[in-house]
Amino acid sequence: MFLRLQREGAMDLGELADALKRLDRLRQSVAEILPTQEVRQTAESMLDKYALRAADAFQLAAAIVDCRGQARDRWFVCYDRKLRVAAEVAGFTLLPLEGR
Repeated sequence: MFLRLQREGAMDLGELADALKRLDRLRQSVAEILPTQEVRQTAESMLDKYALRAADAFQLAAAIVDCRGQARDRWFVCYDRKLRVAAEVAGFTLLPLEGR
């Protein structure tokens, strides 16, 4: 995504380098949820309910599976408008908070 933003002119090379450094630090501190059958099935059901891209459906499905379907009081970090709507309907608390 960062490379696309840079290619489209929405991000310069310095901003790209900074974003990639932050992404690398983040990768070192998170747990990756692999696409198990449960995640795949949940993602497929997201595509029936919401106007999500496949990758976004996988992101939301992994979060739902990780919290065993108990999204209440769990944070979901996202900037994509469609994914935010789906995550909010699923019960997640969205970050960043809008308007801040």
